[in-house]
Amino acid sequence: MIVMYAAAESGYRYKKVSLDHDLGEDEINPETDRPYTGYDVVLWLEFMAMKDRWDVVPEYINVHSANPVGLRKMEAGIAQIEKLRKITNRG
Repeated sequence: MIVMYAAAESGYRYKKVSLDHDLGEDEINPETDRPYTGYDVVLWLEFMAMKDRWDVVPEYINVHSANPVGLRKMEAGIAQIEKLRKITNRG
């Protein structure tokens, strides 16, 4: 999560991302005191889309997760991003 944020702030643009729900234990989300998940990344991308920061939102977002609950949550967030993309004529 922090890597994606830092890259976006430095001007690096991802065209495609493929996310797993369970990202490991390396980075702890200070708001939840738990490791970041792929769902946290999708929520952040959705927030950026709502702020009209399409320069940060990849054109293609894929999910590859064996976690069924996390998969559904992430797919729902990506669907919202795609709706916003259509509404704002960004896609």
